[in-house]
Amino acid sequence: MLIGHAHNDDDIASRLLRRMWSGWFDGVLLVGKLRGYHQLIEQLRQSQTHFVTVAHGTQAEPPLVNIDEVQGTHLALEYLYQLGHRRIAYIGSMLDAGIGERLAYFKQFAADFALNLPEGYLQTGVYTQAEAMQRTIDLLQGPDQPTAIFASSTWLGIGALQGARYLGVRVPEDLSLLGFDEIPQAASTFPPMTTVQQPIHEMAQEAVALLVHQINQDQAVHEVRRIIAPQLLIRASCEEPCVV
Repeated sequence: MLIGHAHNDDDIASRLLRRMWSGWFDGVLLVGKLRGYHQLIEQLRQSQTHFVTVAHGTQAEPPLVNIDEVQGTHLALEYLYQLGHRRIAYIGSMLDAGIGERLAYFKQFAADFALNLPEGYLQTGVYTQAEAMQRTIDLLQGPDQPTAIFASSTWLGIGALQGARYLGVRVPEDLSLLGFDEIPQAASTFPPMTTVQQPIHEMAQEAVALLVHQINQDQAVHEVRRIIAPQLLIRASCEEPCVV
């Protein structure tokens, strides 16, 4: 087994693949976002190397294992809606294909439930906690303050929490926050953050089983898509809005 981290670098990813093609390995798990992704897939197909794509969105090149991005986003937004929130803002990046699916469904949900999205409610192109903190400050100082923020990743949600705290905005009394992806820090924030959880262990088991099946059968399974259901972990960062 070789575990390699490409650090979002095309050259490192290519070097790791060349090492794998040396004959030491029978298959590859491609986990998470990778620049040059389609080129890597083409190289794997040409070399007839078995692979499984993991956590790169439901529309990635199969075979793949991924969370149900739409269902996860729906769980989050439905929860906020049922609490009474109608002014929900979005903070997230655009780098990852799966996160793009979350943003697309956020827009669809807003249209389906007639949610007003004032200018500035869709904060995209956010990649660091510092950026999420500043975007949250901008939102809360704007003319149309949201009562809730949905963060496309819990990592960015923690940045949003820092922005609220900087302004003295109370969470959840004045602002509800909900993040996507369960990470260890989510349970230790103050207040602990409600998140959409990806069942990592189940996804890992499915990916390994799918890869081993290809290796044992010496046959690629190009059309297989394993879509795993997410769960909503309700903690203390969301409550009914004080103002609708």
